[in-house]
Amino acid sequence: MNKTTPSAPQSLKIAFVHDHPFDEVGGVQIATLNLAKALTKLGHRVVLVNPGRFESSKLIANFIEVRTANVAADLEEIFRDTDVIQVNLTLSLNDLAIMSIKILTEIGRRFIISIRTYPTILPYSKRIYEPKSFLHRRNIVKMALESGLCRPIAPTFAAVDSYTCLGYSGCFEVVRNFVNAPTQASIVPWELRENDVTFVGRLSRYKNVEDLVVALSMMKESRNFKAKIVGSGENLDGLIALSEGLGLENNLEFCGELSHDVTLKLVGSSRVLVNTSLTELCPNILVEAALRSVSLVASDIPAHRTLSTDGMAIKLYPSGDPRKMSKQIEEALSEPDHRLLEERQEWVVKEFSSEALLKKYHEIYVSQTGCGE
Repeated sequence: MNKTTPSAPQSLKIAFVHDHPFDEVGGVQIATLNLAKALTKLGHRVVLVNPGRFESSKLIANFIEVRTANVAADLEEIFRDTDVIQVNLTLSLNDLAIMSIKILTEIGRRFIISIRTYPTILPYSKRIYEPKSFLHRRNIVKMALESGLCRPIAPTFAAVDSYTCLGYSGCFEVVRNFVNAPTQASIVPWELRENDVTFVGRLSRYKNVEDLVVALSMMKESRNFKAKIVGSGENLDGLIALSEGLGLENNLEFCGELSHDVTLKLVGSSRVLVNTSLTELCPNILVEAALRSVSLVASDIPAHRTLSTDGMAIKLYPSGDPRKMSKQIEEALSEPDHRLLEERQEWVVKEFSSEALLKKYHEIYVSQTGCGE
């Protein structure tokens, strides 16, 4: 056993309250299952509490116990039988999470909330609920955070030492695959990389990819470049039309959805990876790129800002400012700091190793609950 891997003198029963549908494959689902698998290997038991959105799921593995909960009585029964409770709070302040938080606060039970930066949640939630419902949900979360009963951890990349995050679990296999299979993720020499600029992600309004298209159009007069956008979503047709209208037919290619392996190969053959998100949960693609010594340009939002401060050396631009983004991309292409890219790769492998991350989770669970010691 690696010296950083925590021992488990007492098995904990850990409940993940999760409202995401598990018949879909997404970053949050994969991150949750990676963490559950790692905890199970330590001898802990993981219970996935869900409204029942996993009937057709191919994701759910036999090492996880699944429990359906739709009413308070279901949750109370589950909570009585678990040592650690972690509630996943999405941007929508979903029903299952709110019900769980309310019950746990009322009975005085300590628990963990996996939560985005709180101010980020509120504007989004306010748009999808009637005023009274929004205020009710907001107040339940606010009371829980002020009660001292819950510990918030962020499902974003944040300072590992002080603010351990659910998002990190999505990188367990990222780093392990890189370390164990160096030929698959070998570093392509800068001058041999086929692609200048790459974006990977869902093409939705929250990804704000329109700004990248505009930024690229500002570059085409000063340099010849190749850019690729990988992903699909409701904004794809509009992005293609915008690209054509700005005369980027010879510079920008829309690749659609690609397999994981093909996507990673494309990222590794790129000079710059851009993440344009207005809000972000787990920017795992930045870690993938950092492992391959790809320069990073990203919007100045909390998830990217904290990760950059920690050691990722991301070129940040004000979110919603394509001109500044264009300038940052130009600088990354023109002045690559190869020594910095190499140091960042080493830092990521060290900080995101599955052993190191799992150790931090274990410490949180033990310190929060008092169990397992």
